[in-house]
Amino acid sequence: MPKARIAVIISPDEYDAFAAIIGHDPEFPKTYDDWLKRTTKENEQHRARGEVINEVTIHPQELADWCKACGLDPAFIHLGAVAVAKSSGQK
Repeated sequence: MPKARIAVIISPDEYDAFAAIIGHDPEFPKTYDDWLKRTTKENEQHRARGEVINEVTIHPQELADWCKACGLDPAFIHLGAVAVAKSSGQK
């Protein structure tokens, strides 16, 4: 059975809202185009290894709410955790 990976999807229309929340994090790409290039490259690498990509759209408020509920400061790394929680039906 192929390994499954979760890919965070961010709408270009919401990128500025994410930047307002986690733009201070040096890992967060400066532009949507940078984000898209990075995500596309990572997904292509995973697919080349035969992995299945499950795309999960995250909205800025979901990130903010999840971080608050977990007692964490919003950060780029938490996007993946929010996507995992959302894909598994957790809030």
